Amino acid sequence: MLYSVLNASWQNELDAGGGLPRMLQHIYLVVQLSISNVGNKEIALPLLHVVKPDNSEVLELSEGQGVEGWLGILRALAPTETKVGRIVFDVPQAAYNLRLTDGADPDSEKTAVVALPNKKGDLESPLLKTPASR
Repeated sequence: MLYSVLNASWQNELDAGGGLPRMLQHIYLVVQLSISNVGNKEIALPLLHVVKPDNSEVLELSEGQGVEGWLGILRALAPTETKVGRIVFDVPQAAYNLRLTDGADPDSEKTAVVALPNKKGDLESPLLKTPASR
């Protein structure tokens, strides 16, 4: 699997459908990704996590309705297929790392992290830090 983080933004509210704002605990971190299946068989894309400064992890929200281009929760990629879309986290504003995974079994899983800056101005541009293996 090949990931590219294209953009990230902080949002105070998201449309829950029907024009109603949805409730949040903190602030929404919306991350736009491009994900490519470089293998020769279909793969299921797992939900992703952000890693907090204390190394704890927060799972992406399973309800992203109202987010333009939301990837959804049931997502699969055929061989050579690429999807571009957004995932959403409800977290306090801070610097996070996005943990990426190839979705393999825990014993053979490969992961990488990408730094997500916490300053609003930094999030307007493509992210500069290259994923590093963990």
